[in-house]
Amino acid sequence: MPFLPSTQIPRPKVLYKPYQKGNKDFLDNFGLSTADKQLLRQQIGQITATHQLDAKTLPIPVGKTIQQIIVLRIDLLSQQLDPHLLAELDTYLGFYTLFHLVFPDGTSQYVIHFKEKLAQLREGRNFKIVRHFQTDKPLALTYQERDLDQFYENLVKQAGEEELVGGGASIKDQIEQTERLAAMEKKAAQLKKKMFAEKAMRKQMELRKAYKALEEEIQQLRTSIHSSAPSSKASF
Repeated sequence: MPFLPSTQIPRPKVLYKPYQKGNKDFLDNFGLSTADKQLLRQQIGQITATHQLDAKTLPIPVGKTIQQIIVLRIDLLSQQLDPHLLAELDTYLGFYTLFHLVFPDGTSQYVIHFKEKLAQLREGRNFKIVRHFQTDKPLALTYQERDLDQFYENLVKQAGEEELVGGGASIKDQIEQTERLAAMEKKAAQLKKKMFAEKAMRKQMELRKAYKALEEEIQQLRTSIHSSAPSSKASF
């Protein structure tokens, strides 16, 4: 385990287990639809709070935003868990989370949602999910962050290492850059397809011009992102 012994909850709290008394109440505490709750029960065997990451258990002070992160181990009944269902559940939880998914074949993944606290409850939701990240690589933690805000961002960066572009900006900026670049690349691919399919020469030339202009924008964005990235990897 990558977590310090001091962070382990002495008696891990089982929040959900099929046929366990109170299990129905756990999912009914949230605004999940009946269909979503049924699907979660079909996919999840047990949810257990295993670790508490905060200033009391780590050598890291609280941040302006993050005071505590709870590690939730989810033992699955199959090799798949609908990511949209997990994200939906996470909007209702009243704390920041790191999910440790354990599959029937013994493999595991870490999932974290970069999420923002809502100013007030919205239909029972505490958070807005900005983006979902997951990794099957072990977490490499050094606990040298200045506060829990940076610790949380480093967890997100590590889980999103293969998806996020850039590196010198904040996580939110990186996500925006990643999504902007993906949208531009998708539009360029669509323009290229239309260009080759177009029979009229004049229209084809117009599409070619638009495609080249967009490719230049993409290259400029990539150059900007590359120049803002740090020369070495962030430490965790």
